[in-house]
Amino acid sequence: MMFTSIFNSLKIEFKKIHGYTSILIFSLLFIILTIMDNYLVSNLNFSRPSIIAGNFGSSLFLMQIYLIYLASSFISTEFSFGTSKYVFTGVYSINAIIIRKTLLIVLYSCILPLLNFVIGLIILSITSSKVTEISSVFLDLFHLVVVYLLYFFFVISLALIFTSIFLNRLYTIILTYTFLIIFGDIATQVLKEDNSILSDIISLLPFQLANNGFNHLTYSIGTMVILLGYSLFMYVIGLFILNKRDLT
Repeated sequence: MMFTSIFNSLKIEFKKIHGYTSILIFSLLFIILTIMDNYLVSNLNFSRPSIIAGNFGSSLFLMQIYLIYLASSFISTEFSFGTSKYVFTGVYSINAIIIRKTLLIVLYSCILPLLNFVIGLIILSITSSKVTEISSVFLDLFHLVVVYLLYFFFVISLALIFTSIFLNRLYTIILTYTFLIIFGDIATQVLKEDNSILSDIISLLPFQLANNGFNHLTYSIGTMVILLGYSLFMYVIGLFILNKRDLT
């Protein structure tokens, strides 16, 4: 009963964000790229993060783009489609509704690393005779899920602030992409070419920490703490601003 309720809630949320056709296209492209990346790693010795299987290269970049899109849309869609006055003026508080929607979308994000990890393991078992210990498999899967959760929660928190300010889906998507992709790439280039105090400051910026860890599929314990702190702070600020806005 509980799983049916969760599944139905997810269906409703994703129907608002994008149609079923878009989900099918993304899933197909995601599976193809994951297969391709893991095949290249297994057969051509392409570089990859230090995990057994999962996202590398193009499939990881696709996942990053998709997660940003999801995080930018799951609240802002209500304002752009004009459903906010029905969603946020019912018996439940704004905080309760947003937290519930956040938990649903985060739950879905946990399925994605599981999917690409399983695909990677299948490719590995076909192309390699190397025996992998079960403990290593579960440890790497847990590691992958933690990385996804940290990154996605950070993106959700950043997008929530933009949503609370502009109440517009398009603005939220553009600004979130800009901060995480464009500014993230600029910060990476500066860190490669600059050894001054500026590079030390940039290395501690939240979007740089989030991007760098996700691109390498690993976060240090210190980075996890910093990133979680940034995310919680932004999430609370986003909720605070939304509660001050007239959403009717």
